[in-house]
Amino acid sequence: ASWIVWGVIDTIILAGMHTKGCVNGQILGAVVGVWTVVILTLRFGKPGWTTRDKCCIGIGIAGLVLWKVFSNPELGILFGLGGTLAAAYPTYMGAWKEPSHEDKLAWTIFSIACMCALIAVPDWTLARAGLPIVFFVIDIPVTFIIYFRPHYLPRKNAAA
Repeated sequence: ASWIVWGVIDTIILAGMHTKGCVNGQILGAVVGVWTVVILTLRFGKPGWTTRDKCCIGIGIAGLVLWKVFSNPELGILFGLGGTLAAAYPTYMGAWKEPSHEDKLAWTIFSIACMCALIAVPDWTLARAGLPIVFFVIDIPVTFIIYFRPHYLPRKNAAA
């Protein structure tokens, strides 16, 4: 469900950025990538929606409603970014519990792409800089966790 949440929210952000005339390669890549993962997840993933997943989708939908009510696409972008951050929590927890289940190369590429996207921001508006900042805030900690978290830490419910 997390990938579906990200797919919907990234699509909302893309729509807002398109309306503001500031679509970039990062959001295009994110939308294509996330929907590709959604298709694979629907086939091979675990089904189910948590309350957090539903809240994140709700945040994105609230942004769409506010965008339409106030004719301000930045509200859609802002709420979409907030939903994206909230949806990252399970990723952080999964990386912390089982860092070996995350692909180091993929997260390294994501993190480098986030740094490049931050460097490439032409002007620091919400529409142009919000996404690179949020992706950076999500990707860098996950990458740090999977590279540097001590793998010898005891797990909860581990036998003594």
